[in-house]
Amino acid sequence: LQPTIKNELTIKKSNKRYVDLSQSIKTVKKNQILLFLPFSESQFNEEFKQNNSFKDVSDEFIREHLEFYRGVKIAQDSARSIGLDFNIKILETNTSKRNTKAAALAKENAIENYDAVLLPFYENDIEEIASFVKDRNTPVLTAAATIMDQGYKNVFNSVPILNSKRNRMLDFM
Repeated sequence: LQPTIKNELTIKKSNKRYVDLSQSIKTVKKNQILLFLPFSESQFNEEFKQNNSFKDVSDEFIREHLEFYRGVKIAQDSARSIGLDFNIKILETNTSKRNTKAAALAKENAIENYDAVLLPFYENDIEEIASFVKDRNTPVLTAAATIMDQGYKNVFNSVPILNSKRNRMLDFM
């Protein structure tokens, strides 16, 4: 017989009320999402077939985007399982972190016609992209952790901003 291990879990009481948002999903239309990536869907699939962990990709900028896009694909599958559906259009930037064409591509591809814009690690372009869709209040989501608040209410970070992390650490200490 193996001994039974009992895990104790302490839960702090909170005043926050949690709501299951999946119960309020109403799909009226198929949303259109624009995603800026430095590669195409076929390049992603080829890289994924060769090495699904992307550890062998030497360019950190490309590797981060490959991992981000893998997460997008997982999230898309999860969203579809609860009744959400959307189209994701990839705009291939063919650029590096320092040399980007995201703003020019946004203008060429009528960015204002999309319901959301994903701009993973293009720190230098976030402000300009956000300004293109500011009037429509289209959300611009980024994974860049160095973004400062520039007054754009339509920009959302998918990871905490570095200053926020530092402040939390200092508060903890």
